[in-house]
Amino acid sequence: MGGKNAKDAKATAGRPDFNDRELTRLAETFRAISALDDEARRTQTLNRKALASYFKGDLGGCLFEWMAHGAPAVTLDVFVAYTELLLKEPMRYVKSEYSDKSFDKLELVIAIILKTPTILGDREAYSQVHLSASDVNKLTFGLIGLLVEREEKAEKAAQALTARILDEGSKETTLDTFFSRLRAELLLINIAVRRFFAKKLLGEQATSVPPMDRPSNLLDEGLLALLALSNGSIANAPKATLLFSTLSHGTSFNRLAYALRGYNAPTLFVLKHTEGGHSYLLGAFTKDQWEEALAYAGKPETFLFSLWPRYKPFFAFKGRGAANYTYFNTKKLERSKYKQGLGFGGNFERYRLWIDDELESGSYIQPDDETYEVGFLADPSVEKLKLEVVEVWGFGDDSAIEGREVFRQQELEEVERRRKVDRKAFGGTGFDKDIFFEKTFAGARQGHEDVDFLKSEAQQK
Repeated sequence: MGGKNAKDAKATAGRPDFNDRELTRLAETFRAISALDDEARRTQTLNRKALASYFKGDLGGCLFEWMAHGAPAVTLDVFVAYTELLLKEPMRYVKSEYSDKSFDKLELVIAIILKTPTILGDREAYSQVHLSASDVNKLTFGLIGLLVEREEKAEKAAQALTARILDEGSKETTLDTFFSRLRAELLLINIAVRRFFAKKLLGEQATSVPPMDRPSNLLDEGLLALLALSNGSIANAPKATLLFSTLSHGTSFNRLAYALRGYNAPTLFVLKHTEGGHSYLLGAFTKDQWEEALAYAGKPETFLFSLWPRYKPFFAFKGRGAANYTYFNTKKLERSKYKQGLGFGGNFERYRLWIDDELESGSYIQPDDETYEVGFLADPSVEKLKLEVVEVWGFGDDSAIEGREVFRQQELEEVERRRKVDRKAFGGTGFDKDIFFEKTFAGARQGHEDVDFLKSEAQQK
């Protein structure tokens, strides 16, 4: 299997950890890169110009210097040997000088960009390498740039990630701190780096950022990449579907709830708070379907986040053990602790993130609770949210949207059925119900409002 290309690659590169199909594909990729430059094509090698044409930004040049190691060009055997480091897990690499070192894909690609491969795996050396704010921004820009189609979409995300890595007011950090903070927030960074090189070198069809079905007023591809690097359900989603936006659906909480009910896939809330000339992006993600209940729901994969101007996810597994992940209630209940709205964390008296039925005036955040990691979702001075824009994105396939439509139809039919039963039982004597049985029939009146709302939404659709 694999033919002459595989045999040639295996013969020249010793015994790399690739099967025949992979070796054949690497040989094809080598020829495709070589063809990007006349001199490289003539000599059947790779040079700086060819690699720079194939990879984005400065990465191609950095890869050339790493692989060439002072030589004028890179041959197929050298290309395969170094590619093994990028794609395979550390065991016994063909490049023996790397076999006795402990490092991950993140460390490797940063060492390539910094042109310091000799310090790979040396934790003591990492603590001695100092990075300026400009260095950190260059590195974060390079990492996010691996994941986005257009490199300029990495700029805002790189700034947000740089703000997380550097201490407030600091102008430098160490390489060791850079790695530890990056891994703490971007849980999937090593998988994403490997996926990128597998796509470029082996032709694997793997993506780390789901495509958005329409432009967002809050997210760009780079910011979504940050969230995808923190959560596998986002990274592996087939697409991101805009379910709700205050700019197109208005500020009605009923419309927000209507967008959520029946959608059986993960959802992402992104909120824009503006105050004193400064804007902040923050929000929450949950994998579970939203169901109304006078109780908390959800699972530990739910997390909160600050997205701009500083990226920081607040994971439940870093919290203090409580399980108050999500809360969702659309009914007004007089003199009850069960409020109308949508909440994350906290308790029934005070939520960590609260989206009120009065979206623009009643929503708020706080920095601490028992469920999620402690920290500020926006500036420390912000508590009451002044929501300029709210977006909700869904991460299911087309069947999730189809399922929501079926749910809506069933919901409308059920509310209509209850309404007819109510009319039949009491002969339409609304006066008696309102005067003598006000509390008893509050639910019936709510049902009338529900069916009117559902019909209105169906007609608008």
